[in-house]
Amino acid sequence: MKFISEKNFGPERFISFLLFGFILSLFILTGHSQSYSQQRAKVKKTPEPAAAQQKKTRAQAPPVSLFDAAFEKEISEFEFIDKMTDEIEFMRIYTALADDMSKLKGAFAAAVRSADKNYTACLSTAKTIHRRELATARDRIKNNRAPERAESLKSLLLSIEQEHKNYYESEANKVKNIFKSLFDSFNASYAIQKKFLISNTTYDSATSEIMLALGIFETGIKEKSARVENYISGKFNAVGNGVDHGDK
Repeated sequence: MKFISEKNFGPERFISFLLFGFILSLFILTGHSQSYSQQRAKVKKTPEPAAAQQKKTRAQAPPVSLFDAAFEKEISEFEFIDKMTDEIEFMRIYTALADDMSKLKGAFAAAVRSADKNYTACLSTAKTIHRRELATARDRIKNNRAPERAESLKSLLLSIEQEHKNYYESEANKVKNIFKSLFDSFNASYAIQKKFLISNTTYDSATSEIMLALGIFETGIKEKSARVENYISGKFNAVGNGVDHGDK
C-alpha cells in the first residue's frame, strides 16, 4: 500500500479541528521538568573549577537519537489504504482520512525529536552525576576498614541505586507518554472523523471493502504504538543497567 496525501474537500472537515488538539497536547507534554541535578542538590559534591564548568558549557554534546535509524524509519511510515475507486463518495472519505494521516506523520516526527532530547538529558545524567555518585560510594566502601561503617555505606549505596532506578523509570514514562498521548488522541479523533464520513453511505458496513481496509490500518497503528512503548522501555532499562554509559 502507498501513502497518498491529498487536499481535503467538503464541509465535513470541521471534524479535523480535533486533530489540532492532539498535536497541541503533544507539545505540552514535551516540556522538561526540573533537572535531576537540582532535585539532588541535597547531596554534597565537590564543586568543579570555574574553568572546567565553562569548558563543559562550550562543549555541549549533540542530541542522541533514542531510536536507531532502521527502527525509526520503520515506525515513521504510516501506510494508508490504496484508492479503490474514483467514485466521488469514496474519494470524499479517502481524501479526508488521508489528510489526517499526513498530520499524524508530522506530529510523530515532532514526538521523535522531543523524545531524543529527553533521552539525551537522561543519558547525560547517567554519565556524569550517577556515575560519580556510584563511584564515590563504592570507593568509600572499598577503603573503609571499619565493619559497621562499611555496612552503613553499603546501605547508602543501595539507596542511591534505587533512587537512580526510580529516576530512569520516571524518565522512560515521560517519553512513553509523549507517544501514548499522540496515538490515543489520534485514534479518538480518527474514529469520530471516520464515523462522520462513512455514516449513511454505501461503505457504512462492517464487511465493506473500505471498512475492512481501515480496520487493518487501525490495527497497525495500535501495534506500532505498542512496539514504540516496548522499545523505549528497553532503551531506558539499558541506561539504568549501565549499558549505554559504561557504569557496570
